[in-house]
Amino acid sequence: MIIGITSSRKAHPAAMKFLRRKRLFIWLAAIIAVAGLTGCLSTNESFSDTAGANPRRLEFDGIKTGQSKDFILGLLGEPKEKITEDDGGELWRWPYLDRNTATNGFIFLYLNSNQTTVEKNRYVEFKNGIVAKTWSE
Repeated sequence: MIIGITSSRKAHPAAMKFLRRKRLFIWLAAIIAVAGLTGCLSTNESFSDTAGANPRRLEFDGIKTGQSKDFILGLLGEPKEKITEDDGGELWRWPYLDRNTATNGFIFLYLNSNQTTVEKNRYVEFKNGIVAKTWSE
């Protein structure tokens, strides 16, 4: 016959207090670790791009008054629209779409994407066959 040995001894109160504090410390460390990881697990991104017959901004901003139509055509390509003005001048228009996208997410549980698209134009005005003015709107 096997006789089991049991102890009627109770744990020392100081040891019990130590174990409770140890468990509390482990829980607090776990909570702090999870809270610290949320920065790595969340995302907030935004970007913008353009589409359409859009002359690149650097090229467009480099246009100077006095440049010829042929030079502008070679630089920017054919405009979408050419308007002859009453005074004999000419207005060329390049339309394009400006898109801005913002994305927010958290551990794949929540994802929100917001995109705004605005139609814009770049203009070159010619007087006597040379650039008189440029602008964007």
